[in-house]
Amino acid sequence: MVVGDTVYTVNNNTNKIDTWIYNGTLTMGGNTLVSLVKGTKTCLLPPNCVYLSKMEALAIAELYS
Repeated sequence: MVVGDTVYTVNNNTNKIDTWIYNGTLTMGGNTLVSLVKGTKTCLLPPNCVYLSKMEALAIAELYS
């Protein structure tokens, strides 16, 4: 991922796909978190929760619907 890339996550509450802009990574205590931005909202998630393609995110969302 490169800063500025569009990435996708699965919303835990609604099971819908959210679109974010990748803003880099943050390492704290040996754990790496991905920084995501959408307008004025920001989010830090583990790398395994962030997908480069919408199709991959949709496949995950379908597993839990």
